[in-house]
Amino acid sequence: MTGKKVLGVGPVGARVFFVGEGPGEQEARIGVPFCGKAGKLLDWLLHKIGLPRAECYITNCVKWHVEHNEDPSPEDIERDRAELEDELKYIHPGLVVTLGAVAARWFLGPDVDMETIHGMPQHDIEVSTFPILPLYHPAAALHQSNILSTVIGDFERLKRYLQGDTAGPVDEWPEPLYMRVKGPGLIYDDGAVGVDTEGYADRPWGLSWAKRPGGAIVTSRVKTIDCHPVVLHNALHDLGVLRALGIDLKPGTYVDTMVMAYLLRDEPQGLKPLAYRHCGMVMQSYMEVLGPASLEIAQDYIIQAYGHVVPQWLHEVGKRGQPLKPKPLPLPDWAKSLERCLCHKDPRRLWGDQKPEVITHVEMLMGGPMRQATLDDIPEKDAVYYSARDADATVRIYPKLLARIRHHGLEGLLQMEMDVLPYIDRMQSCGMMTDQEHTALLGEWIDDQAERLDREIAALVGAPVNASSGDEVAILLFDQLKLPAFKKTRSRARYSTEDKILESLKTLHPVVQLIIDRRELTKIKGTYVDKLPGQLRADGALYPKFRITRVPTGRLSAFDPNVLAIPKHSALGKMVRRSFVARPGKALLSIDLNQIEMRGLAHDSQDEALLAVFREGKVDLHAKTAEFIFGVKPEKQDDSKHRLPAKAVNFGTVMGMTPIGLTEQMRKNGKLNWTDNDSEQALKAWYEGYPGAYRYMREKEAEARRTGEVRDMWSRRHLLPGVHHPVDEQVKEQSLRQTYALCIQGGAQGVVKIWEKAIWDEVLEPLWAEGHYIEPWLQQHDECTFEMDEDLVDRASGMIIAAIPPVLSVPVTGEASHGASWADL
Repeated sequence: MTGKKVLGVGPVGARVFFVGEGPGEQEARIGVPFCGKAGKLLDWLLHKIGLPRAECYITNCVKWHVEHNEDPSPEDIERDRAELEDELKYIHPGLVVTLGAVAARWFLGPDVDMETIHGMPQHDIEVSTFPILPLYHPAAALHQSNILSTVIGDFERLKRYLQGDTAGPVDEWPEPLYMRVKGPGLIYDDGAVGVDTEGYADRPWGLSWAKRPGGAIVTSRVKTIDCHPVVLHNALHDLGVLRALGIDLKPGTYVDTMVMAYLLRDEPQGLKPLAYRHCGMVMQSYMEVLGPASLEIAQDYIIQAYGHVVPQWLHEVGKRGQPLKPKPLPLPDWAKSLERCLCHKDPRRLWGDQKPEVITHVEMLMGGPMRQATLDDIPEKDAVYYSARDADATVRIYPKLLARIRHHGLEGLLQMEMDVLPYIDRMQSCGMMTDQEHTALLGEWIDDQAERLDREIAALVGAPVNASSGDEVAILLFDQLKLPAFKKTRSRARYSTEDKILESLKTLHPVVQLIIDRRELTKIKGTYVDKLPGQLRADGALYPKFRITRVPTGRLSAFDPNVLAIPKHSALGKMVRRSFVARPGKALLSIDLNQIEMRGLAHDSQDEALLAVFREGKVDLHAKTAEFIFGVKPEKQDDSKHRLPAKAVNFGTVMGMTPIGLTEQMRKNGKLNWTDNDSEQALKAWYEGYPGAYRYMREKEAEARRTGEVRDMWSRRHLLPGVHHPVDEQVKEQSLRQTYALCIQGGAQGVVKIWEKAIWDEVLEPLWAEGHYIEPWLQQHDECTFEMDEDLVDRASGMIIAAIPPVLSVPVTGEASHGASWADL
């Protein structure tokens, strides 16, 4: 506890009783709740809905400031529980508004999920005689513009509540009819049918479907699905499971409610929060249903594995004339890992984090990996209810989301996203073959390099330093070497040593570059090289998963693992990429769209100079920009002095880069003498050279100020209330830059998606019909990679480039490269 005790403030009988989690540093110093930045934002939100602060009582669950701005502990909350209860009795408010998860859980229990319940009135709560409206904490929106729109929406819901709209979500079918039937069967309907799968593509359990709200059928398999449309939630998961069950849905026959929620930008993407918020359906999570069974399976596996310790690690010793006695040998690492997992509250998760060689050894002892829990491990009635509930929820939320899609004019964008799903789904099922020998040798090489760097760091500063330890690096750089410190960590305990900070310091002392290199080795080895062997399937290939619903601009994201994050240009990144190879007799082909974001900007802005560059093709874009910046004609330019800096300015501009950010980028690229003034002059020259593009950027800023959002050329929404942020000028400035940066990037991704649909129709399907092997292998930003028969490369390359859609007012071109490994592209 630090500072003053902060008591609640407000009148007896207040209309609204606000409860936050605890006072911040400023509140604890002054002794008044919500008087810092979060308080200013709260005042702005209250003014926005016409609720005077003087009519509210404002307090916190915890009355003392918690050091380092950490969440209050259970002990902190219990210490002040009685005081908050007394405040409620004394004030006797009309409505309790909880701000943030800590306060919501104080009233509603420990399992509260804010994404599900925020802005949803809660009545008849056992622990409270007052109605409760849980909202996100204003502090969540202090530095994140994307959350601000949600917080504003929460307070608009408070306004409607005070105007008389007090109803919470209601389940119109509180007693649904769910049943299990023996397949195979036929799913047929003229309308939408919600379909959900259970299990995974390699371990399918079954599926459920619902034609109407309030009822659903569960089965292990069906013969066919014939309805219009099939409504899925997270199609990139369901499509693979359906194929494993014998159902191959054709492109254009299904729609994805997760994608619909994503496109609306103000909806949660999870099925369960969507179902509760729109339909009042209370649903259990997968882990709530299978958690106990999963825990029991994990514990049994670990206990059985630990049983192998006794016969392997006891031997008999004795002296002459004395009986032999067992004497334990030291436990091996794999046994110690088992002990740690067995004592952990989540042994399965901790087991997955163990070293690959430990897991491999135990799996050999046990005859296989730890089994995953399935719905067969719980009572049948519980399994049926859980499975059927998902299909019921899907068919219920579909018309509600569809109405909102139509209201916002997003039908065309939704169709674009649905058109590209078969391509991404096929990419998921293709897999990336690996060279396991190369990966093993790379791991050994990284270990050698890490030891070398450790020695060099120690020799340079006179003592060993753990480069991965922020504390040790901070002490070295800022306390001992006295290098300039820029910002502190979130806890305020020390100065930050994050990557951007180190990049800005690397010219000031040679040890900084060594620390950067050492950290890259640790990251690459821990994230990819060490984990890769355990992520491969029996065929030796990696099958990463993809999402199209995570990045605001529509870009693809990957997980398990995130192969898109493997560095492309660094030497170490190329070594990792060399682990991914074409299958025998096959080749990898990559087609990269040239400067697609700049071409999209030319189309959107109709800037005459940009249009001329791309239409006439007489001069390279970066050379043209270099001419604006440096006043040097293209034929007299030097790549290092002129073209490369101009390239950084071009791409930095469309990313919304500030002069300071541009300077950092220049120095990172070797321009050590480049200054912030140089950046300001370069950006000024760019704006003067491309006045139409500059005008377009200012128009997007005005659009956001006027409506709180912007749209790209495909109508993709970007909510940006941060342009009016009342507290944080940095958030306001960042939001203004995002107004055009998001539209430029989103426009480019739209071109890529239309291209992928054309590749499917005009390249893949015709070549498959001829019996050729060709598969979409990966998509990274504006680059599409394929695996194909070696003798198909030239023909396919021409076909794929020819499929580039003529959707912009300037030509779009592509460059091809091919090779035996990813590093060759």
